[in-house]
Amino acid sequence: MASTGVLADDESLSSSPSCNRGRQRTIRIDVILLDGTQCQVCLDYRANGQDCLDKVCQCLGVFHEVDYFGLTYFGAKREELWVNMRNRLYQQLPTTLALNGVYRLYLRVKFYVPPHMMLHQETRHQVYLDVRSRLLDRHHWLLDKDLQQGQGSRSPDSGSDASSSFDSEDDSQQEPLAARLAALIVQADFGSGSLSSSNRLCRQILSRLLDFNDEDSCYNDNDSSVSSGGSCGTDSFREEFLELCKSAVEYHNKLLELSPTAAEYRLLQTASAGLSMYGSHYHEAKDHLESRLNVAVGPDAVWLCRPDAKTAFERHPYPRVQQVTISDRFLYLSLSQENGSIREMGFRLASPKAANCLYRCVTETHSFFRCDTVRNNVATKTCRDVKGAFVSLFVERELSSVRNFVFDVRRTAKEVHDNARRQLHKCLSAASAAPGISGAEAKKVEDVDRISDKGNDETRASLLERIRRLEQSRLCQICSDASVSIVFLPCGHMMACGGCANRLETCPICRAEICTRQACFVPWQD
Repeated sequence: MASTGVLADDESLSSSPSCNRGRQRTIRIDVILLDGTQCQVCLDYRANGQDCLDKVCQCLGVFHEVDYFGLTYFGAKREELWVNMRNRLYQQLPTTLALNGVYRLYLRVKFYVPPHMMLHQETRHQVYLDVRSRLLDRHHWLLDKDLQQGQGSRSPDSGSDASSSFDSEDDSQQEPLAARLAALIVQADFGSGSLSSSNRLCRQILSRLLDFNDEDSCYNDNDSSVSSGGSCGTDSFREEFLELCKSAVEYHNKLLELSPTAAEYRLLQTASAGLSMYGSHYHEAKDHLESRLNVAVGPDAVWLCRPDAKTAFERHPYPRVQQVTISDRFLYLSLSQENGSIREMGFRLASPKAANCLYRCVTETHSFFRCDTVRNNVATKTCRDVKGAFVSLFVERELSSVRNFVFDVRRTAKEVHDNARRQLHKCLSAASAAPGISGAEAKKVEDVDRISDKGNDETRASLLERIRRLEQSRLCQICSDASVSIVFLPCGHMMACGGCANRLETCPICRAEICTRQACFVPWQD
């Protein structure tokens, strides 16, 4: 497995990772990236999960959209568990996870936002790698009903730089979903150079998408037909498979003018529009009858799926989920019914950590996609371990060093998108303001300046952060362009310019009705 580099602090090389935890000053972590390569990170032993994720995303070129990603590891029963970004790593990772003193984590996409909400190309590329891997590994998203449809539940957005001939295709003539996904993967991975081998590549991708054993004896490179010898399964399914291959090749011929970057974006559009389970995280569990099932947590609902994950038999939208509780390795959902009653559903997970992971997944996904802002009871909820419970017997006030956060979501999808949009606008404005300096040259100058002032990194970073917050606080939180100039009465909130304030009926912060829009005069106004 290849390695993309080592990210280490200056002091991280002074001590060996084989030291015991009490004397150890660093933690060494191998992070498996979404393309299968490996990145080694060295952190202070007091570092939390966010420190590790920030270093990995910095190596990948992802800066303002880190909230979409997360880190996972495998528990004692091979269940995949999410690292809490707000808690210290050494408190979460078991010592048995370390191999020769080095821990192993996996970079994953945690929140699958719509493609148009991802502003940076590197973010879209990393999400594409994750979606591609899940599709080719038949990772639950491809339901039987999705593969049988000719087109998705809604047409993909026309936001990419696709060719005019591709955009003008009649929707009634669209190829099946599996064929379109296979053709887009071929175009994104191999580009226009894949024309000569389009048939073979589309066939290989489709065989993985459909989990179909396409034997070499059934395929002739010089012809798209099936030879008389050999068997690749039932005759009916083989004929359907060949029809899909033909459709994939025809669709790929329409994509030849599409760049690999645009093909990646188009794939994310097609998958998010056509796949019912897109963006869902699966958790293996058992119901009250000891029947195995998968609990899939998606952006808009909680699904219950068969063990083979090809059929979803129940869907519970978030407005119906009244309460989620856990007890040891059991998770309970309280669902409201049409007649007004409450239905209780219980699931038994593989371990208490797996139950807590599902509990976090439901709560954090709901907060990220369905809320305007993360509620205070979610952002501040903490729990204490054995050490914290012992210390609380002797110390009246609760210490932050002995408490752990239950959830690590701190911003919603809208807040992350708005922040990334503001940062991108600021970078473009700064680059255009400097005469004779391109964006790439400006970045080089910034890097050299940062290296020259390495001794004052902490002071410089804190001052820049304070300046950034001050600049953001004076801008209208709606248009992010004009300065704040209106106070809403009677609530007293000040967060909009005059133009945006006139279009509001209620305060976006507290939802109180706006009775008066009082103009105010602040020092930064011209």
